[in-house]
Amino acid sequence: MKAVSVKDNPIVHVSSINRGEEWERPNAGDFTVNVTGSSSVTLGFDTFVLRGKPTELNKSVDDPRQGILSFAGVVTLSPTSVTDIFVEKALDSGSSDDMTVDGSVTPVEFFIDAHPTKQKIIQYLTFSGTANGIKYQQFLNLNSKLTNGITVSYKSQDVSASFDESIDSTDDFEDSFCVLPNDFSLSVQAGGDHFNGTRNLVNNVIILDPQGSYASDDFLKITISDDLTSVNELSLRAKGFLRDV
Repeated sequence: MKAVSVKDNPIVHVSSINRGEEWERPNAGDFTVNVTGSSSVTLGFDTFVLRGKPTELNKSVDDPRQGILSFAGVVTLSPTSVTDIFVEKALDSGSSDDMTVDGSVTPVEFFIDAHPTKQKIIQYLTFSGTANGIKYQQFLNLNSKLTNGITVSYKSQDVSASFDESIDSTDDFEDSFCVLPNDFSLSVQAGGDHFNGTRNLVNNVIILDPQGSYASDDFLKITISDDLTSVNELSLRAKGFLRDV
């Protein structure tokens, strides 16, 4: 259950975070409040059942006897703060974030899992890594493109999907995964080259609903289906925030 106070009114509205008739408690006295000291509580309802809510409407400009689902005036958008920010690496079944594995025989899967109780809002996905002699028209420092490629798939709010193209070469990180050239960087230096490529999802976020929301939990999955053991470092980070539901 979740309780919310009503502004300028001594009322607390209590609702169930679970939806549907399964969560109803329709018998009188199913909901009670125990008080301490001199506190007192007046129950509006002592049951949990699905109830409709009245809607506030603005007066129609043409006929004030009617309401409209809109408003007249100036709208100002202001940035708001976000709490519960997370930066999380995709992990395999052994809780390793190292994607320099041999997935050519048996593909290796790395996951960003759903949160136990909150929505996980993914705004950015970032591949990063190091290798000696990273070049274009091949995969990082390997001498050729990948045969199968790296795939990114996910189940968001119980709907399965995947990115359109697999990552087969260094070019794909910049041209396909990152979308915008400015979201990709490559630093060539002695001792190991470094790359960083980010997929900006701010306008189309991936939402992972809390664990237990569906028969199978939401997830983000990276699948390695080639031998990447010659790459020095490779990992993926998901960045975003958590939200109460």
